[in-house]
Amino acid sequence: MNTGGSYITLDRELIDLGQLSDVERVFFDLCYAAWKSRMPGREFEGLMFSDENPVLEQGRRVTLIVARHPLYRATKDFSDRLSILSGDVGPMLGDEPGQDPCDDSYVSAEMVAGERGVSRAAVYLAIERGDLIATIERPRRVSRRSLDRWAVDTARQRAGRGEAALA
Repeated sequence: MNTGGSYITLDRELIDLGQLSDVERVFFDLCYAAWKSRMPGREFEGLMFSDENPVLEQGRRVTLIVARHPLYRATKDFSDRLSILSGDVGPMLGDEPGQDPCDDSYVSAEMVAGERGVSRAAVYLAIERGDLIATIERPRRVSRRSLDRWAVDTARQRAGRGEAALA
């Protein structure tokens, strides 16, 4: 399964799944397989709100903390996609519910640095800040989707060069 570090919602929100725990990853993979098999939307909601979902509060409640969790946001998007595909809900303009939300490519941090004209350290800092989504394993590889949305902060780059000149 292609369940890398990034997920793009129907609303074009990019979600970083790289920090999911092992238990959360297993549940995400289960939901991803359900989406790929085109499980009916109502059946998927049963899965989404089941005791198997590790981020739901006791009693399967969705609190504000749960609603903000990357796993919940991705599974909610799967649910929306399946509801559209099954015809229970009409799509909005631009919706592509059948497009794989995990389909992303990854490039090396070195390639990012060269492509954007910044140091590798700047790329790693952007990853640490959450500006770029990257794999956890070394060497780090950066999500092409997140890179396409990343704008180099030229003021930060100038400040970094000034610090380097002082050292």
